[in-house]
Amino acid sequence: TIINNEFLNFSARGITLQGAAGVNGNKAIDNTIYQTTPSTATTIYGIYLGRGKNNIVEGNVINNLHSTGATPTLTGIYYIGASGDTMNIKIFNNVVSISAGVNQTAGTVRGIDYFGWAANSVEIYYNSVYIGGSNVTAGTTAALLKRDAALSFKVYDNTFNSARSNISGTGIHYAVQFTNTTATLFDMNYNHYYTNGVGGVFGIYGTTTAANLAAWQTLTTQEANSISSDPIFASSLD
Repeated sequence: TIINNEFLNFSARGITLQGAAGVNGNKAIDNTIYQTTPSTATTIYGIYLGRGKNNIVEGNVINNLHSTGATPTLTGIYYIGASGDTMNIKIFNNVVSISAGVNQTAGTVRGIDYFGWAANSVEIYYNSVYIGGSNVTAGTTAALLKRDAALSFKVYDNTFNSARSNISGTGIHYAVQFTNTTATLFDMNYNHYYTNGVGGVFGIYGTTTAANLAAWQTLTTQEANSISSDPIFASSLD
């Protein structure tokens, strides 16, 4: 268990929970993860979950990830699963803020990124995700991203806010992006989605764009009680 720590000015990963034979139930709880100076790494993760079985990520604050690279990939919480393993990952009550205090004007920005397998499950509850940035020139961003199959994919009571805004180029900034739409069970409701910048798009499900919450509800057959409005965060950082 990694609990009540402060991680700052790291190169590529604030916390790594890496799976291996016999490793089960690792936890990252109530940590603060941030950068005050940019990393030279071009791929940066606040928390990296690497095939760990039954990890719990709860109560962490992740902000100000930034790179000296021209088009880096910045991710708050990343999960890569394991084929054939019926693990369940819990991501609860975290705060992720990227490109708010420090403006990253290009690159790929992701709040919570699921990249599992058909036997893997995830529960994403009570998180607040803010993707900021002004004068953006390039890059695709998403507050919530699902990139591969799942056994069970549960998303409840989160706020996903993409306020990122272009000054030029064709960058797209999603509140929610599912490039993969496969799960044995989808269970998603009571979430709060919002985009309000130039280049902002509510969501995409597979290859079909959802211009608003109603379209997302139709595509997913989920989210009956979810909402879409400005969450009016007291702070864009924490």
